[in-house]
Amino acid sequence: TLQIYVANIAMSMNTNKKGTAVTATVTVKNQNGALVSGARVNGSWSGLYAGNVSGTTNTSGVAALSTARVRGSGSFIFTVTGITISGSTYTPSLNVETTDSITVP
Repeated sequence: TLQIYVANIAMSMNTNKKGTAVTATVTVKNQNGALVSGARVNGSWSGLYAGNVSGTTNTSGVAALSTARVRGSGSFIFTVTGITISGSTYTPSLNVETTDSITVP
């Protein structure tokens, strides 16, 4: 059984007149450093937007998890709550990061 973990969380925001939406781009790797595709990433948002989200990693080992559009300024905080894929075990202690945030001015 391979151990899988969060190698990176990259935060980006998209703002227009209707408000700001934020995307957390999560990269998943296994203990050998290989990118993992087809893994289900579960996460939770807090701060300006609250809710649970999930997505599946693509062939580059990346899942993009977004908020709805929200008005106002403040922080969006994203936390990975779990990763599942057959034959592998999510090992949070290996995570490079588990939580990331971005602030709307």
